Amino acid sequence: MQVLKDNIYNLLSSSTAYTIPRYQRQYSWLQSPQCEMLWSDVKAIIEQNSIALYEQTNHFLGTIVTVKLQSMKGGFANQGRLQLIDGQQRVTSISLMIIALRYYIHEQWSHNHDSNLKSIEDKLTGLLTLKSGKPKLELGSADNDVYISLLNNSEQIGLNEDSIDDSLLLKNCRYFYVQWAALFEDNDRHLALTEQSIKPMFECLQFAHINLEPKNNDNPQQVFESLNSTGIDLSQTDLIRNFLLMEMNVEHQRELYQNYWRKIEGNIEKSVIGDQDPSECMTQFFSHFITAQNAEIPNKDAIYVKFKEWFYRVYDNENNANQKCLSELYDANKVWCDMYWSKGNDCTSNINRICFELHQLGRGVLNPVIFRLLYDNKCNKSFSISDQTLWWCLCFLRSYSIRLFVQNEDIGNLMNKSFCSLIGKLRRANDDENYLRSFINHLCHNNSESKTRCPTDAEFKNLLLNHSFDGSAQEKQYVRTMLFVVERFKNNEFELLDEQCSLDFILPDDLSLLAEKQGWSVELTQLSGHQEWCGRLGNLTLHEGRSLSKNKKKWGSFAQRKAELGKHYKCHLNQELRDENKLTWTVQDIKERGERLADLILKVLPYPDMSLVK
Repeated sequence: MQVLKDNIYNLLSSSTAYTIPRYQRQYSWLQSPQCEMLWSDVKAIIEQNSIALYEQTNHFLGTIVTVKLQSMKGGFANQGRLQLIDGQQRVTSISLMIIALRYYIHEQWSHNHDSNLKSIEDKLTGLLTLKSGKPKLELGSADNDVYISLLNNSEQIGLNEDSIDDSLLLKNCRYFYVQWAALFEDNDRHLALTEQSIKPMFECLQFAHINLEPKNNDNPQQVFESLNSTGIDLSQTDLIRNFLLMEMNVEHQRELYQNYWRKIEGNIEKSVIGDQDPSECMTQFFSHFITAQNAEIPNKDAIYVKFKEWFYRVYDNENNANQKCLSELYDANKVWCDMYWSKGNDCTSNINRICFELHQLGRGVLNPVIFRLLYDNKCNKSFSISDQTLWWCLCFLRSYSIRLFVQNEDIGNLMNKSFCSLIGKLRRANDDENYLRSFINHLCHNNSESKTRCPTDAEFKNLLLNHSFDGSAQEKQYVRTMLFVVERFKNNEFELLDEQCSLDFILPDDLSLLAEKQGWSVELTQLSGHQEWCGRLGNLTLHEGRSLSKNKKKWGSFAQRKAELGKHYKCHLNQELRDENKLTWTVQDIKERGERLADLILKVLPYPDMSLVK
């Protein structure tokens, strides 16, 4: 390992070229705050040095780490090229700054053809390109095409204002161009466009250059981690990617990146919805993956550490360990994306539809255990559960979750611990029978007094009939999903719970504007505490669109409301509302419908057959 004090001018004026590894994240600096801060530092140095008489002011940029490229044969691929494994954002941004300055000087030369300006332009070109004309800096993936275009066609910098389709490279280059122009055209500063004034600008940008030698057993990953230990510069997934791809020759590195890691990123990018951040989704995937493997939820700042612990436990001393690990991650990611973004009706798979219904409950605590079930069916190399076992476990997980959430909506934190314990037990199962036994025993027999124990049929029916479901939005979401699952029972008319579908009341929650002549029973219209019956199971239904109870103009008579609600969810939920002879809605109607729906719910969301665990 060589550690030298260096500056940007020396770095770029040498004949060495620098490659950004393919596994590195793309160029991501924004105008604000990163480029603005860099320019502020450069501008301050220029201003201070323009008035300094004897001593030059320097600015420390931090650390830049390079390593020699290894070839497939174990030697070095190119003696004149180094991999830039830390500092790519800074070096790329300064290169953009130089491109912008070169273009500004070219414009000035085109006006007066001053030979001194042409000499400066050529000097700056020498900082950016080799004698062969190739760039001294090779960026990763699609960034490189844009960078080369800026080098060869600088006119695009000044043609138009930024558009939404412009890359960060072009936007930041334009920003630096505007700043250079303002600096040199400021009459109060009187800065001269000469080589003697420009060269020190970049000599003042100093850094510590760490050059690693693989043949001396220098470990790039250890150096990399120590320089990025705060987690500010790199995300947890950045560290995982670099850990898996850094210590190998460049050809193998590119192959694994394209065949596995980039495809994982592509899976997520294709799946995200709306304003979801793909990088956050990537972190979520690894969090769920580690939870499913370690039976422990990692702290968000310790995902990388826990991943390494798992990697060394599973792949230690394996040949081609990194490739095998990436292959497993790729397979697991496909499963996770299908689970996490399942639309229910996107395919004919019952697995996808039930994952969608579980996702509709809106509780992230379910995701790791769902992922573990799917992983054990599709990806587990030591033991794979059958499709039938997977289907049974998902069905019971749906029953268990709805029963538990409806009983106690604040159960989430306790379920985290319980599900981690369940995952640990599932990992130890070695056949379908043991897997099912572990699953049922944990959720039903874990502890008769446990708050996470699955409610029995008697307990759940008592809750369904006597609880008023007009509480929190979260509770209404559970009930909405429960009623949808009931309506879909042996009914293929529809397959998707529409986001616009709302939980609604047959009897409105405010009867102050209603009278007997509108078709509501005297018993209800005169009942001061009618809200008690409004939120009972027998009075709940689903409505396609905004809840009628939110719009008093659509309350109308009972006949009108019955006609509107009776148009939808006709198989199980709204049988009573389709009866033409039904003219009023009473407490007795609510009780009778509640009994019918409760019995149906117990059938649709059953308690498990305990003979399976005997």
